[in-house]
Amino acid sequence: MKRKRRSTATSLHSPFREVSNNFAKIRYFLYGTILFFQYHSILTKENAMERRRLMLVTGVRVPDDTKPKGSVGFHVLRKLLELGWDVIVHARKVEYAYNLEQHLPHSTLGSIVAMGYGDLPEAITNTEMRSALGHAVRVSAIRRGCQSGVGQLLDAVVLTPGPFPAHPLDVLGYQEVATLWESNFGYIHKVMDSINPLLSGDARIITFSISTAHIILEGREDVDVGAPARVCYARAKRDVEAWTEEWNQLHAHDRSRAYCMAYGVLENSVVWPIEFDPRYLVTMQEAIEPIVSLVHFGISCDQSVIPIDKGLARHMNKSGK
Repeated sequence: MKRKRRSTATSLHSPFREVSNNFAKIRYFLYGTILFFQYHSILTKENAMERRRLMLVTGVRVPDDTKPKGSVGFHVLRKLLELGWDVIVHARKVEYAYNLEQHLPHSTLGSIVAMGYGDLPEAITNTEMRSALGHAVRVSAIRRGCQSGVGQLLDAVVLTPGPFPAHPLDVLGYQEVATLWESNFGYIHKVMDSINPLLSGDARIITFSISTAHIILEGREDVDVGAPARVCYARAKRDVEAWTEEWNQLHAHDRSRAYCMAYGVLENSVVWPIEFDPRYLVTMQEAIEPIVSLVHFGISCDQSVIPIDKGLARHMNKSGK
């Protein structure tokens, strides 16, 4: 009986077969890698297009000699542009809009798609208001930005407050202060009623208050003679909080949500609330970063009013309020 000779050409242990198998593995690995990166590139582009978000920011003021840090709206705008949002900008003055570009990074993921200015109370000289009250935002400019500029709805609206004199009692009387704050914060419902058709189904609305509003107003039916500006300020802020809560009640059936940032700052303080320790307050520079962060992350919490300070909520709880 003859023994069959094993063919070296077909031997499983042939070095040629091992080399061939290795080349096949390398080839399959390279093909798979190429396909993975091609798919990842397509997926990334699709996600980027799907996640392109549009925001309206009002009250944008660039840094200048009188306000070196700029407004809260300016910092929100700057951050969201860096994160890839498209933004419609509202500025109170034409020069704020014209000077905006030089205060922003040269390269951002997002872009300014439209810009409107005016219709907010102009700067105040002595006791005179140089602008009519009413709409704070030119709705026509917003519509052009949504429909013509990018053809999509607003995913977020950030309604930052208007300007307020550093020492209001030095230049304004009670009536002027009351009118000023009514015009600055009474416009919110008018603006929102106008742009409501332009909101997406899960839009986020951001308003601003102060964490000391209720303490200032507690037990005061009338305006204190010594602090009319501060009390009018607190009343306007309380109205903003009430509007925010009302918005959430009206939109409980959809995914839209409004939030009120109630931060405590040291600036523009005419009189402190009774038995309140000002150490619980922060500077505007300290408040800007958490404000921008909360706007960015969409604010996932159950409260409509969120204190942003150094422990006001804890202070109120200890005092039994």
